[in-house]
Amino acid sequence: MGGGQGKAANGSEYLDACDHTPIFRCFDGLDSAEQSQQFKEQVASFFHRQSIPAGASVFDHKVGRRDLVIVEKGGLTMVSCHGEDKTHKKDRPVIKHVEQGEMMGMMELVRNVEQERDKSTGEYPVDVVADAKTHVLVLSQDVYLSQLVANRDHEACRLFCDNLMGLTRAAIVNWLKKVVVLRDVAEKALEELADVAHFQSMPADTVLIEQHAKVPRLYVVLSGVLKVTCEASSKSPRERAGETEAVEVGQLLAGDFFGESSLLNAADKDQGLAPISSTASVTTASECLFIYFESDAMKESLLKLPDVKEKIQGYIKDRLSAQLVAMNLGLFNSMRPASIALFTADLSIVNLSDGDVVFEKDSEGDDFYIIIEGAVKIEDGENLHVALSRKGDYFGEVALVRSEPRAATVTATAPTSLARVCGSNFQSLCLQSPSVAAEFEIKALGTKASVGALLLHPSTAPLLKKTLDDEFSSENYHCWGMVEEYRGKIDTGAPAAETYALAKQIRDRFITTDTEELINISAKADKHVKKYFADVDEGDPKPPRDLYDPVLKCISNNLRGNLQRFCVTKEYKAVLASFDTYTPRGRKKKLPGSVLGGDLSPATLRKLADLVEKAETMAAESKLLKVGNSVRAPRGDACVKAMVSDLDAAAGTVEVVYEDATEATVPSGACSALLDFEVAPPAPAKDSVEAAGECKARGSRLFQAKDYVAASGHYKAALGVLKRLYPLGVGALVEVNSNGALRVGTVSGVDDDEKTVDVMYDDGGEDDDEISRKRILAVVAPKPEGRAIQLTTYLNLARCATRADRAKDAVSCCTLAGGIAAFDELLEHHLVTTKILRARAHLQQKHLKQALRDAKAAADLAPADKNVVALNRDVEAAKKRALRENKKLAKEVTAWVESAQGKFSENGGNEADCAQHFTPLRKTSVDVSLSASAPSRAAKPRRAAATRSAAW
Repeated sequence: MGGGQGKAANGSEYLDACDHTPIFRCFDGLDSAEQSQQFKEQVASFFHRQSIPAGASVFDHKVGRRDLVIVEKGGLTMVSCHGEDKTHKKDRPVIKHVEQGEMMGMMELVRNVEQERDKSTGEYPVDVVADAKTHVLVLSQDVYLSQLVANRDHEACRLFCDNLMGLTRAAIVNWLKKVVVLRDVAEKALEELADVAHFQSMPADTVLIEQHAKVPRLYVVLSGVLKVTCEASSKSPRERAGETEAVEVGQLLAGDFFGESSLLNAADKDQGLAPISSTASVTTASECLFIYFESDAMKESLLKLPDVKEKIQGYIKDRLSAQLVAMNLGLFNSMRPASIALFTADLSIVNLSDGDVVFEKDSEGDDFYIIIEGAVKIEDGENLHVALSRKGDYFGEVALVRSEPRAATVTATAPTSLARVCGSNFQSLCLQSPSVAAEFEIKALGTKASVGALLLHPSTAPLLKKTLDDEFSSENYHCWGMVEEYRGKIDTGAPAAETYALAKQIRDRFITTDTEELINISAKADKHVKKYFADVDEGDPKPPRDLYDPVLKCISNNLRGNLQRFCVTKEYKAVLASFDTYTPRGRKKKLPGSVLGGDLSPATLRKLADLVEKAETMAAESKLLKVGNSVRAPRGDACVKAMVSDLDAAAGTVEVVYEDATEATVPSGACSALLDFEVAPPAPAKDSVEAAGECKARGSRLFQAKDYVAASGHYKAALGVLKRLYPLGVGALVEVNSNGALRVGTVSGVDDDEKTVDVMYDDGGEDDDEISRKRILAVVAPKPEGRAIQLTTYLNLARCATRADRAKDAVSCCTLAGGIAAFDELLEHHLVTTKILRARAHLQQKHLKQALRDAKAAADLAPADKNVVALNRDVEAAKKRALRENKKLAKEVTAWVESAQGKFSENGGNEADCAQHFTPLRKTSVDVSLSASAPSRAAKPRRAAATRSAAW
């Protein structure tokens, strides 16, 4: 035998440290003590001694990561390297201590533990540090393989190597016994598994398995924590386009296993367990040590262990079920644990390639399917109904709910794995979970769903109940609910006396009563109920489950009209949209082959394109314009919210009722859909600058839709948020009406009793003391971002007021905006807009002098601005128009005066006749002067006529 690195001339020097360890006990059973001592010394001679300074890593002092180490003196600590500073090794998280006389590294030496470096730091996941100055004996792996394993023909080497292999095998077997599916496996079988096991060490944040990837091996966790995540979303396909959301569905700890789907082979396909890709991602949350088994080697071992294979297959089903439940599917929301167990009892996996058919149209509907991964399309032979691609999407329930053949063909559009549930389990599930059955029925039948399904599902029940309350039919759903409670008591085996008491309460409240809750039922149903109560033995009642079934049928008939009205409401349509109901798409018009061949002229092609566009527009209108739908309809120059009351397809018009109950007939093409936040109003937000900005943004969208009144409401809401956010108080920045001038200042004092405030100004002018709060026009936001929102909201509110013929309000808003713009240098560029808007509001009121003033101010600020140029042109035109009207008025007045003077003379000075003859002309002149914005004058006495003539 040859020696190793640092081999002592005589192994006895190291024997004291080695002899007590398990690796040398293989020599204790030899017949000759002398031979035992000789073998020990020979093997010990392959160790070498290393001295490790305090706090230093053993791997920096000629110790390899796959070497066996025995602590001769001192102590070692294994520490974590994840996320820690390399220069402070002693302060790192401790994994374990190795005291004097103990050893470490046996598994690494014999089993070749694979160690991965941290990709971000380049460090190995663990380090071994000396607690103090420490002496260790080291058996390097190179020496072990070249001197001991290679010389197994020597008895000392053979005994030593076999002992190491046996010790590591026993350690692996002990670990495997902690795995749930291997607890009852015989020791010999576990030893066979141990011989094909591999070891791997991983740092934190390492992805071992990615979702959708093929799984090559089975892992058993020896130490550490891993997290399991799935890609999923609870949104509808339209909302989740382009989004991927990771949901954590569990953790794996020591003794757990994963990657079990790698053990399924082609032979399992008959049992619905064909090889599948990973249904989840697995990532290390800390440093982890694993045993792993390559799939081929493990499969051979499982051939001898059919019980283990069956358990693993069961775990695959359980984990898939757990992942589906963790996705928060509406399907599982109301299921009890027993229902979920029933649902997954016969779960099987179906694997499909792109283009494989799940089932054909008109085939028997036997099974229900849930997508684990991949995508499918549902076709009825002509039109594409829907495409499903989300984990947890389900299909196949239509035929089972309706008890009819398949209504469509389902085909995989990508490599796909499906969870299949047999039809009998599906029916049992519906019986155990009525709300689940209700969702299936609503999705399958849409607007034809029964009243029972609508009252049982949590999304539709409150909506239908509100409709029935509004239509004074609430007694029907109250009775329905109590009958369902009665049925539930019978199904759960409640005491007969308790069930009978409830049955009697239903009869007294809804059938034999003379109150408003009396249900309208048929004579047959009434006779059925009365017969039971007439024949029942109250001492031993046995209420039947179907006692009130005829009553429920009557309620369904009573509510037929209510349901028809409910099913066309936008709220119910929104629920159907959230269920991704199978709504057929419109048929696409096929163009003649000559179009594709290019035989038609460009003009003909243009006509065809116009026809197609017109057809698409009509299809969109037909979806929007239905009686009872809320739309945005034209009203004057604006478009406001209205409800469709009637349609005239031939004339292309629609009758609408506005919110003030006014009716109108408008072109159907002029109507548009409401905005999203009008259909589903957002939840109230806490007052903040951001909340004010969101209100302003909603107002701007309504302004673009020409709904100026609704837009004003949202703009005022934005200002209201800022007003609540920045109340009037000491230190507040305010806009003040200071002797007719708008000034911005800071409140220095507040007198709540007198309702006055003191204001200091920064413009150098005189401060205002004890001024009335009524002179405070607005509180200005203290921060620039708030002021920007406040100013632009005032301007937008002014635009709305101008378009709604409220020019006076527009002037006020522009004035407040101008004060903020003049105060804040960052907002000065808005001054031009402020002047333009206010000038146009003055023009709307025919206040020419004020309009001229604002137009001149705008021209001084931005003379080349095209809006300013257009404003000044319009103001000049208004000025000329006013001058012409004044000249015309002057001529009329002059003519009236002259005529009056002449008639006065003809009458010989009879003033009474003169006044009686010319009174109508005088009134007309006054009216004209007012309409032409001439200065208003009170009627003067007739004897002042000459004076007026001289004045004109």
